[in-house]
Amino acid sequence: MELDKHSIWIGGFILSCFSLFVALVPIYVPIFWIFTVMSLWFFLSEKSKVIDTRALVLIVLALSFMGLASFIFFKYREQSSFSIYFKILTNYSFFAAAVLMLAVVRLRTYLKWFEALFITVLVLSFLQVLGKVIWFNLWMLPFSIEDSSDAFAISQGIILFGNAQKNIWATKIAFFGSLYFSACYFRIFRCSSMLWHFLIAMWVFTLFYIASRTGQVVMVLFFLGLFWYSVIKKLPWYWRFLMVFAFGIFLWLFVPWFIERLLRLDESVFDVAAQGHGGDGFKARIKLWIYLLTHLSDFNHFRGNGVMFLDHFFEGVFYESNIHNVFATIWIDLGLLGFLLFLTLSARVLGLVGASSSFFVLVGIPFLASLMVQYLGYDNDLVVYLSLALLLADLHFNYFRKQELV
Repeated sequence: MELDKHSIWIGGFILSCFSLFVALVPIYVPIFWIFTVMSLWFFLSEKSKVIDTRALVLIVLALSFMGLASFIFFKYREQSSFSIYFKILTNYSFFAAAVLMLAVVRLRTYLKWFEALFITVLVLSFLQVLGKVIWFNLWMLPFSIEDSSDAFAISQGIILFGNAQKNIWATKIAFFGSLYFSACYFRIFRCSSMLWHFLIAMWVFTLFYIASRTGQVVMVLFFLGLFWYSVIKKLPWYWRFLMVFAFGIFLWLFVPWFIERLLRLDESVFDVAAQGHGGDGFKARIKLWIYLLTHLSDFNHFRGNGVMFLDHFFEGVFYESNIHNVFATIWIDLGLLGFLLFLTLSARVLGLVGASSSFFVLVGIPFLASLMVQYLGYDNDLVVYLSLALLLADLHFNYFRKQELV
């Protein structure tokens, strides 16, 4: 293939996505900015400057989100974080640039490039985890975890490919896996049955041994959706009814075990009066959410309070500045307008129910579940996921264009 302008453009996008997993140094920052500037230059050098309306709306939403964040940052400078503000500028400018590229370049020409990105990430993630399991003899780790501190055994030693924070590491891999296997389900990537099962096994092994509950829940939600559309939905209605009924019985019998062993929770998690959380990450999240709900009068709900206002909100109460809920974080930091901008942007990307409910179930629901318990809302993982979801949407639905119907 001739290495033309569009090839370089796509290569820059793929390198940006791959850079999320380089663990030793945050090289994604310069790579994101290089891609953003390159995207603007390439678009301006296009002979035709026509851009799809849907792409334009997404770009305007991303720029509006950045503009509002800038206003809030300077208005509440004393209670804002510059590093988080810079993260917003870096990540959402990347998203706008990615939308510009996806709307201009003929993506089907580069299918093998995109598939190579996903497979490379899944294989290298597996090898990184397998190497740690062998080196530190962690074969029994998932079966011997009593609390969250035990689960961090996988983080010891040097991490070359992944993330030093194991929960973020696992969620990144869960994201890439759910996107890749969704693309296979939609026949965007025509991988063989052997390759499919081999990669699925590596993905499950990787998430099982990183032992992050968030990543595992993302994986389980994806598998439930995939099983529904691949098996149950194809059955006659009476078999579907019986399968759903049997699944309900299964949940009734095994949910307590699931909550206790996989999520590692017990009734003490809901004891509001108890002090501390015993080092358990999910218990800490619930206590943060309860604290938020009981202190709703301590911040402005409509105009915003500052970028990363939670640093001040929790000061002296929790040694934590992330409430682990994207929607709550953006609502507190950027106010009602910021919340609506983010919600609208996410809905424009993931709310493709009219075209295909399976797309929303497989691509949207696992992602939204992670937003409820993990990220700030300004993170590179999120904008890369949304960009890759748009990539799949365009390849599957011709989201930005009509001339590529196959």
